[in-house]
Amino acid sequence: MAEPEPEAVAGLASKSLVNQAPGEVEKKYDVLAVNLVCTWKFGDGFTDTCAICKASLYEASLDCQAHNIEDKKHDGWHLCTGMCDHAFHYDCIKKFTQRGRNNCPVCNAPWEEKSVVAISSMNDA
Repeated sequence: MAEPEPEAVAGLASKSLVNQAPGEVEKKYDVLAVNLVCTWKFGDGFTDTCAICKASLYEASLDCQAHNIEDKKHDGWHLCTGMCDHAFHYDCIKKFTQRGRNNCPVCNAPWEEKSVVAISSMNDA
């Protein structure tokens, strides 16, 4: 494909700028409609998947699912939120800290447990 002559390009640029006041932008098209896309999350740091087992926080932990544990009192059916506001299945974060890892797996802040709630209470809300 042949490149346009520099003089031709300069001529086009100067023709389009001739009738414009300084600081004015040439109108190239009309906006007919705008479609906005919105996203949301529960709160800072809260996602809908456990960063340890990668399972949904609305379901039991992957370990519970693999072992067919239906007992809702099991730790895999509870969510644990840290002071950093990151949430995990309770059995996942418990095993994680028992292995000597005392930092949040997401932000590396020192792990301090803030709350533990049953997944069923989250689904009922």
